[in-house]
Amino acid sequence: MSNSIDLSNILKEYLKKDLEYFYIRGAITPKIIEAFINSRGNYEKITLLAEDGTKFFLNSSLLNKAKLSGIEFKVLNKINLLFVTINPHSPLGVDFDKEEFKTRLQKEISV
Repeated sequence: MSNSIDLSNILKEYLKKDLEYFYIRGAITPKIIEAFINSRGNYEKITLLAEDGTKFFLNSSLLNKAKLSGIEFKVLNKINLLFVTINPHSPLGVDFDKEEFKTRLQKEISV
């Protein structure tokens, strides 16, 4: 596949207005998500299914773009998160106050 436009053309064969779910075996990459976005006219709303959350490779910008295009993301097997570790030291040499970092993280997640 040379680009997401080629993939979009292939997807058009499978995407129908009444199709609700599309299971992808393997990684769901930005290229695949862009192909679904480019094929927007072929579906009303679609849910991309993957085995688990480790299969999704996208940033927040692409996630928002996909959601605006009627794409949702779901997994067949959820991942049980046992704990979260924090490192207030950035690889770029920036240090954060560790207590503030911890407090802000606790407000955002419920682990």
